[in-house]
Amino acid sequence: LSGGFLEGPTAARDLLSGSSYARTDRGVQVFREVDAEYLVLAGGGEVARLAAQTAERLGVERERIVVEPRSSNTRAHPMEVHKLEEVTAGDRLAVVTSARHLPRALQEFGRHFAEVEGVPAEFITTREHSFIEQWLPQSWSLHRTTQGVHEHVGRLWYHVLAI
Repeated sequence: LSGGFLEGPTAARDLLSGSSYARTDRGVQVFREVDAEYLVLAGGGEVARLAAQTAERLGVERERIVVEPRSSNTRAHPMEVHKLEEVTAGDRLAVVTSARHLPRALQEFGRHFAEVEGVPAEFITTREHSFIEQWLPQSWSLHRTTQGVHEHVGRLWYHVLAI
């Protein structure tokens, strides 16, 4: 699953975000480990295109890459992947996304596919901090809190939509 991209001064200079790169890299790794038939890259048009280019640079043959460029959120990803001719509801899928995002992604993919396995690609870890650093505000803490709130709000929203 995609996680955004960084817009460059021209489209040729666009880059995958850190999350998207981590997910693509881990997806390629799993693709190779299990010798999957296809590597499906889901997400908005530009990020899916960049992920496909990255997967090719990492050694995946172009004919084994399937790009799903229409979805723009976690709810739409499995619905759009389900429409691909290369994928059926009975296929076994590995959903690769950030560890914090995996519960919501698996919930949504489980609504459309019989066999779904989660593969975390990006983890929130912390290094040991000195005594003084432990008590000082850190910008990364705000970023992690924002990500956590985003996931909780997303799960709540999808629960409300299911009612």
